[in-house]
Amino acid sequence: MISKLSYFINRLSLRGKLLLVTMAVAGFAILVASSAFVAFQWYSFREVTVARQADQLSLVAKNVTASITFDDALDAREVLSSFAVIKSITNVWLFDKNHRLFAEWQRDPEKNEPVPECPDYTGHRFLQGTLLSVKPIVLESGIHRSYLGTLVVRSNMDELRRYLNQNILAVVAMMIITFFLTWFLSNRLRGIILKSIENLSTTMRQITEKRDYSQRAQVWGDDELGLMTGYFNDMLIEIESRDLLLHDNVASLEAREQELNELRNYLENVINSMPSILVGIDPEGEVTQWNFEAEKVSGIKKNEAVGRTLDDLLPEFQAEMADIRETIARREVKTSNKVVQGREGEVKYNDITIYPLVANGISGAVVRVDDVTEKVRLENMMVQTEKMMSVGGLAAGMAHEINNPLGIMMQACQNIVRRLSPDLKANQRVADGLEVPIDKILEYCEKRNILVMVNDIGEAGERAARIVTNMLQFSRGGEARFEAADLSELLDKSVELAANDYDLKKKYDFRHIEIVREYDENLPQVSVVKTEIEQVFLNLLKNSAQALASVDNGTKSQIALRITREDGFLRVEVQDNGPGMSDAVRKRVFEPFFTTKSPGLGTGLGLSVSYMIVTNNHKGTIEVEMLHAGGTCFILRLPILN
Repeated sequence: MISKLSYFINRLSLRGKLLLVTMAVAGFAILVASSAFVAFQWYSFREVTVARQADQLSLVAKNVTASITFDDALDAREVLSSFAVIKSITNVWLFDKNHRLFAEWQRDPEKNEPVPECPDYTGHRFLQGTLLSVKPIVLESGIHRSYLGTLVVRSNMDELRRYLNQNILAVVAMMIITFFLTWFLSNRLRGIILKSIENLSTTMRQITEKRDYSQRAQVWGDDELGLMTGYFNDMLIEIESRDLLLHDNVASLEAREQELNELRNYLENVINSMPSILVGIDPEGEVTQWNFEAEKVSGIKKNEAVGRTLDDLLPEFQAEMADIRETIARREVKTSNKVVQGREGEVKYNDITIYPLVANGISGAVVRVDDVTEKVRLENMMVQTEKMMSVGGLAAGMAHEINNPLGIMMQACQNIVRRLSPDLKANQRVADGLEVPIDKILEYCEKRNILVMVNDIGEAGERAARIVTNMLQFSRGGEARFEAADLSELLDKSVELAANDYDLKKKYDFRHIEIVREYDENLPQVSVVKTEIEQVFLNLLKNSAQALASVDNGTKSQIALRITREDGFLRVEVQDNGPGMSDAVRKRVFEPFFTTKSPGLGTGLGLSVSYMIVTNNHKGTIEVEMLHAGGTCFILRLPILN
């Protein structure tokens, strides 16, 4: 309550506060005076009432002495009825010396009020809104006093209340008149006193709203308020001159600030437009600058990165923190090229340059990181391409050289079989000349498995000849020419090529993998470039074989090959029971240069090239699925030849 009253008073204007104080003081003074007057009138009237009743009580007490002495109750009742002249008296009781009721008088007999006990005191008492007067009746005879009884009178306070109400009404009327006169006089006096203050307040409000310090307050009189107004005007003159000077300085500062903001925005755009990661580092290793490329690579916003250490934000840079501190200490530029770093299972090659900050007393460094992964992989691919071209030429030459001894070996096997045949007369004639039956020679060869060995040599030669032929066809490449082909034959041919792939470093041998073929019967042909589809099949088979060689789960390595018909396409599945791949790797498996192999073991182009061959060149689809039991399944769809 007090806080609300204080808030209300503080919100009042000065005029209102002066009026409130004047009215409060006047009201308090009038209230105190009126209360004292009413209390005095109450006390005085009550004393008058008590005195008047005491006189009447003494007179009646003398008159009833004879009645109570001679035990005349009727006479005593007539004497008591004399109290009827006093309208405030309602009851009179006369008790004998034994405190028994001797006589009584009631103003309103119908009320039949109960008789109280004889009081044991004398005098006057106010009880429950009534006045009770007690007077003992005493008979005096010389020096002897005899107690005869007690006279008790009860009167109401109605007359006293009426008198008090009249006084209160008079006081209230006087207070209202006094308040009105006080308010009228206060307004007149406040208009005179507050004229200078209100004028000064109005001038201040206008200056505050319009910020116009050229205004001046009008001086009213030579009193203290007039002097204060004059001093205020002098202060306005000084403020006006300083405001003009400040305005000029602010305009100059705003122009400079705009230039700085434009320069800051320009530098910020330059930094954020660079394709390199740019990170500012202070001497404690905490980040002070973090450009858009850094946000893109790390996924961390600038406001989250500033204040944290670089190795906390990019753990792969933990090894470079020592170089950063060394660069800051020595103030020398340090460059590291083709630094191998891994992030989320992906190998990256970065060129890292650390520039020390040496100007304007600022200590720290700027770290620039350029992702050269594609450049490095492209270089490796070019080297690998040159190597493969050389190997392809060597393979073609070796194939021609191998074909000659293979031809001689296979021809010799055929001649051995012919020279042992009894159907040739020349064979029979030579055997007879040596006196060795040709049948015995055949029997000997059969028992010693010589003919079986000769047949094995022939079959091995034919197999070697097929391998050489496949290698020659694969290495020649040639013009991309579409032709009808049987996918099952192309897939089997690719398996034969892959079966010759053995790598001592990778420790796997394709011939140790179980190949399961599930081809539908009567499959239609497709229109393909045979060498390109063979390359796709060979890439998938080699990937599966390398995946199987990377784990040893105690089960036999297996690659399942399936060809089925599906809505105008032939569906080819190459499925292995290897370790499989994560969902993140599966989403990026067909991206160029993406590889999970260690540096030097793959270019990341095999599956991306296969994707291009199937989708762009042959208008098919290729996808990869993960198996719940483990392993990977590549699915190709190639349109059926109409």
